[in-house]
Amino acid sequence: MLYQLLTIVNVFEYAVAQDEKTASCKTRYFCLSCHQKRMLAYGEWLEDNVLAPVPHRQYVFSLPRLARPFFRYRRRYLGELCRLVAGLLKTGFDALEPHGQPAFILYVQTFGNLVTFNPHIHALVADGVFLPSGTRMQRPLAIPGASPTR
Repeated sequence: MLYQLLTIVNVFEYAVAQDEKTASCKTRYFCLSCHQKRMLAYGEWLEDNVLAPVPHRQYVFSLPRLARPFFRYRRRYLGELCRLVAGLLKTGFDALEPHGQPAFILYVQTFGNLVTFNPHIHALVADGVFLPSGTRMQRPLAIPGASPTR
């Protein structure tokens, strides 16, 4: 791992020394500047081409520490984890309108803020459901009968 990291740094430094125009981290998310540019461009593309012009919320679904090693060596199950979160969101929005279609984007992230293995799902969710008629039903601010938790 350290050897690969040093190799990437050496290649990047060589490209900078040769010609600043050819300097690139080759989409490895190694260079913070390039990563930030790509993320901003992707966010703009999502806003322009994918997301409906409605309010959205972000949710994060994380795993308990004892369950994380299972996914470290079985990465193929991260997709199944995503499908589980999609099912939970769909079930939650079915309570609002059974015939409505929720809109969400799910992202798998496998590292935490200390670059430790921490698989979790980020969900960007439209605030409400879309009905077959093409209209949107807003999610209520509070669920009737539910008590707030801290």
